[in-house]
Amino acid sequence: MAQPNTKYRYTPKAQIGDVILPYSGRNEDKIPFAPSRFGNIPPSKDKGLEFVVERTAMTGGGYNCPAFLNDYFPDGWHVTARQLKPDGSYDTKGKTINFYQSGCFIDMIAQVPVVRKMRMTFIEEDAQ
Repeated sequence: MAQPNTKYRYTPKAQIGDVILPYSGRNEDKIPFAPSRFGNIPPSKDKGLEFVVERTAMTGGGYNCPAFLNDYFPDGWHVTARQLKPDGSYDTKGKTINFYQSGCFIDMIAQVPVVRKMRMTFIEEDAQ
């Protein structure tokens, strides 16, 4: 497992395969990320939890609630990541988190530290 105090490359746009430390992320002003109770990221005391990015997309934009139909919010960089096992290997049953790195969203992590890269591979199985 990665150590949260180590210097890592921070990225404003995580990519598929990036192994990240979302709990060690920071906002645009470089203030450490702290999950709210309203978003999709549960609070954790372990800032060294590693997640691998499985999906990214520019999405989520649209109009706010009916009272503010003139308020349009643009898409943001949406990241879906899965928690890895303590030894750093992929866990098919690891919990997933979703967050945005741009836009106007709850639990936005503008910059996340990238620990390393992983590659997704496909293994051919016999069709039966």
